[in-house]
Amino acid sequence: ADDFTIVSKKVSLVSSTTAIISWTTDLKTTAVLNYNLAHYNVNDNKIDATDNATDQAVTLNNLKPGENYLYAITAKNGTAEKTEIISNFSLPEDVSLRKTRPSLATSFSMSPVFKNLLTSALKVDFFMSKMSDIGLLLPNP
Repeated sequence: ADDFTIVSKKVSLVSSTTAIISWTTDLKTTAVLNYNLAHYNVNDNKIDATDNATDQAVTLNNLKPGENYLYAITAKNGTAEKTEIISNFSLPEDVSLRKTRPSLATSFSMSPVFKNLLTSALKVDFFMSKMSDIGLLLPNP
């Protein structure tokens, strides 16, 4: 009567680098969770879950944003052992890591009055520099 069933399993994405894998068995079991990037050996990373429990969860930290992962649950109860490979899950891309530069137009806002004053001052400065270039301005005494 050691036979058991994994009755439910769930992947909760906490962030772009953290996921929680949880599962429930109909009898108390000990378990190991193996995981890795989907294109690597799932047995490379191993985490022991809670001993002798029906509800178990493992937190996977330091995962790579935007990547696919595969995991397997191996649960034991007495002489019965079951391994269940679950389909892969994907982490969201970490948008905070994107290197974007805001355009000048969106990096600040300017009041219309200040914008007109600045535009006028630039026009006057440009005009004065051109007048000086062609010798129409007298030097300051």
